[in-house]
Amino acid sequence: MKKVVQELRRDVHILLKKMDGGFLAPTALIGFELWQEFIFVAEQHGVVYRYDLGTHTKVLFLDLRHSVITLNEKYDERGLLDIGFHPRFATNNLFYVYYSAPPPKDGTYNNTGRLSHFRVKQFDKQGAPLRVDVEDETIVFELDEPYANHNGGKFLFDSTGESLYLFTGDGGGPHTEESASQDDQSYHGKILHFFNDFEVPKVVAKGLRNPWGVSWWLQDHVMLVSNVGQSAREMVYLFDVVEDVNANFGWPVYEGTLLLQADKIPSDYTRAEFIDAVHRPIVEYTRGDGQWAVVGGYRWRQSPFYVFGDYNGKIMVARESLRKQWDFIRFEGGAHVRGFGKDAMGQIYVFVSEEQGPRASGAMPEDLIIRIDLTDNK
Repeated sequence: MKKVVQELRRDVHILLKKMDGGFLAPTALIGFELWQEFIFVAEQHGVVYRYDLGTHTKVLFLDLRHSVITLNEKYDERGLLDIGFHPRFATNNLFYVYYSAPPPKDGTYNNTGRLSHFRVKQFDKQGAPLRVDVEDETIVFELDEPYANHNGGKFLFDSTGESLYLFTGDGGGPHTEESASQDDQSYHGKILHFFNDFEVPKVVAKGLRNPWGVSWWLQDHVMLVSNVGQSAREMVYLFDVVEDVNANFGWPVYEGTLLLQADKIPSDYTRAEFIDAVHRPIVEYTRGDGQWAVVGGYRWRQSPFYVFGDYNGKIMVARESLRKQWDFIRFEGGAHVRGFGKDAMGQIYVFVSEEQGPRASGAMPEDLIIRIDLTDNK
């Protein structure tokens, strides 16, 4: 194992290049193949910008600040959490978002996670999307959240647009006994599959704690799912949308490969059955030595390398392996790694901040979006 890691460190190098144009608490960055000159960047407090990679200028694309719950400036896991164009955008003009809305007024919940789509009605002279009609919102799905943490909120389309996968957190709270991940009557701590009509989702996996960062490893077939641990382990999983349906990631019984609370095994399993059924991570590392929470990233183009990170300033590169777990190495990335994005040309970006919280709109200093270039010296 040590020799393999040494070889990986010798073979792989990363180059970081700061982008012009500041952003505040970015949570998502996407491109779209029809307009490779643009990226679209979401900020946590509820705005999306269209950024021109050639002129290094940005324009407001969507403003959801009136819909997103008011955030704690020092630290908050809620907000505008993900964005995406429908794969058939050229014909339906739909733009999807997932955000934390204010909760019902009865005081039962902390916030409501909301998956919505908007119709883009303003385009520039070249036909690229210019502005979303904020009044044209269609709510696809809502999930009441009892606490402010563990919101999940990332989603993936397949290439046809007929399937959308939504990744939810376990409901949060200070104690693992409040986790709903093993509860088959709850949508918390699950991978939800919306198919075609996008009305009632199907649970295709359970046992997640807080998935933060998901992406396709093999388009439409295998995805990478990062899962933030509690106090001991951080994990990344491969999930095959056909072969791994009904997978159980194990939380709160397991934290990665660590058996944490055997007394939380659901009653419909024996201990041996549950241990045998748990879906195992392909990347796992322990907390400590300045590592806090895994942040999922992307496959580097069509290489065997996966670029991801840790919230406490680490950028990591793992290499696909036939072994049960992939080898990986770490690089310093900044004070806090908040997330990763990928443009239409396959370029990967990392969001770096000196602050833990989202802060108020217009606050300084702005956070950095840094372009990552990976070189394989083999």
